[in-house]
Amino acid sequence: SNKRVICSGTTLVATSTLLDLAARMTDQLSTLTIGESTFGYDQGALNILYYGGALDDLDPVVHDNGSGGLITLGALTNHDQVHFDGDRLDLAGIVPDVVHQYDRVPEIKAAWS
Repeated sequence: SNKRVICSGTTLVATSTLLDLAARMTDQLSTLTIGESTFGYDQGALNILYYGGALDDLDPVVHDNGSGGLITLGALTNHDQVHFDGDRLDLAGIVPDVVHQYDRVPEIKAAWS
């Protein structure tokens, strides 16, 4: 699709919303034909629910990658933007508090694993 992917691995919700979101995702997943690998199904379910409007009553807020203190490195197509000094990651002037999928950049994976 031409829509951006919402990462289920970085979803933050209030405690009061967590069980409701989990139930909706479980219901969505139960409609899918499960193949040999279920890798990524949670992300697919979240995106189907979000773009289908099934989460509208929860007032979801989706941030661009790199904003809000979090960066998902697996979503970057150009790792040349990533500057890493061994301890700190900088992405075009953004120093995120949380780095998701750091293992996608070999030198960061080597330093942080």
